[in-house]
Amino acid sequence: MGPLSVSPMGFGTWAWGNQLLWGYQESMDDDLQQIFNMAVDNGVNLFDTADSYGTGRFNGQSEKLLGKFIRDFR
Repeated sequence: MGPLSVSPMGFGTWAWGNQLLWGYQESMDDDLQQIFNMAVDNGVNLFDTADSYGTGRFNGQSEKLLGKFIRDFR
């Protein structure tokens, strides 16, 4: 229908920034970048974020990390 193509599999980012349920710590960011890179290298281009991802002081952290990972993608 248009120029956009969405990968058949998406990637959820709920754990990125969710300290309460997933135990997220900022020290995990390098590992998350590697996981992001691997997903993109394997054709994933749909990343699911939500306003509830990243709780407490990490509010919106999944979106912030996704933006950083896109900018830093090799």
